[in-house]
Amino acid sequence: RRTGAAFLLLVVMVLLVVVGATQSLVRSELTTRRGEADRLRVRSMVAAIEATQQFDGDLPGPFSFPIDVSQGETIEVTIHEEESHIIARWMKGDLVIDKMKQVLNAKAEFKE
Repeated sequence: RRTGAAFLLLVVMVLLVVVGATQSLVRSELTTRRGEADRLRVRSMVAAIEATQQFDGDLPGPFSFPIDVSQGETIEVTIHEEESHIIARWMKGDLVIDKMKQVLNAKAEFKE
């Protein structure tokens, strides 16, 4: 009877190790994918800012770049000449998902 209980305990311990390893792998994969999505979002906002800077302030208001029309995702770029900066916002409907601010006609950007 004791060997049966010991075997059952061994099976439970192995199961716990397998479940823990699986959770670790899933978390790692999710973190990697989230990081890739963040980098893609930043690159897209930088490209939108660079495209907008070519107009030299001739935009009548916020300029919108559609990303995923079915999801309602756009990048809205606004030039604030009096403050000498451009703001790009990644929007999903009316919700701001991410935002980036850059000095007018500058190459260096930073994320707020």
